[in-house]
Amino acid sequence: MPCVGAALVLLMKYDSDLGQIVYGSGGKVVPVFLACVVLSLLPGFAGFLLGLSSAGQRRNEKQTRSWIGFFVGGTVCTVDVILVLAFVMLRLEVPT
Repeated sequence: MPCVGAALVLLMKYDSDLGQIVYGSGGKVVPVFLACVVLSLLPGFAGFLLGLSSAGQRRNEKQTRSWIGFFVGGTVCTVDVILVLAFVMLRLEVPT
């Protein structure tokens, strides 16, 4: 859910005419965005690592859950990296 929140923050602040993510200097956009990314990156990475270590093991009785954790965690981490790169490349801070 925090990954979706970070994407929504960027989509709300994206100006298609300028092709930039526009935000004010006194606003709380950057801390909220970074908090959402961190809050989704930590469990996503944990799910990725847990799925990676347990998927394919013979003793594991719940292989499906391991693979789901692996792929969902990897997807969340990838989306977080893409969102951070998009923010860094497209940001435009407007002084208020």
